[in-house]
Amino acid sequence: MARTLRLLGALLLAAAVWLFLAGETGWVQETASNSLGRDAALAGLLCLAAGFVAGMFGRAGRVLRRGHCVRCGAPTERGQTYCLDHLLATVEEYKMRASEGPRSPKERSGPRSTRG
Repeated sequence: MARTLRLLGALLLAAAVWLFLAGETGWVQETASNSLGRDAALAGLLCLAAGFVAGMFGRAGRVLRRGHCVRCGAPTERGQTYCLDHLLATVEEYKMRASEGPRSPKERSGPRSTRG
C-alpha cells in the first residue's frame, strides 16, 4: 500500500510538471495547465506523504508484533512464532496429519495451485 501511494504520488508530480511545461510551450491552454497542474501537484504531494507515513506505521507495526504468538498474542522467546502451548499443539497436529498418510486431492483443504 505504501509503495503504491508513493508511486502514484511520483506519477502525479510528473504529470503536473508535464502540464506546467505544456502550458508554457502552448500545447495546452495556460489557464487549464495551471489549475490542473496545481491540483495534480497537490494530489501528488499528498500521496507521497501518505505513502511515507503508511510505510513508517507498517514498519512500526511489525516491530510491535514481533515477539508475540500469532495465535494468542502471548509473549514468546526471540525468533519464535508461537508460544510454547501453541507450538506443541501445532507439532502434534502435524504429526497426526503425517501419520494419516497421503490424502487424495479431493480431501485437501488448502488453496489449490493454479500453476502447472
